[in-house]
Amino acid sequence: MRDHLRELGDRIEARYGRTVRFELAMSAAMIRSFPAMKRGLGLTKACSLTPLAV
Repeated sequence: MRDHLRELGDRIEARYGRTVRFELAMSAAMIRSFPAMKRGLGLTKACSLTPLAV
């Protein structure tokens, strides 16, 4: 990992805590896999936005 990214992660953790750092890391990972999950589950036929209720 690049040093500046590690430093940024350390600063985020120092300010907001380990849980927030973990959530940001998981969000970044899910952004890349979410379209594939939608297609695999048959929720879409093309790469388009699907409204989510939270």
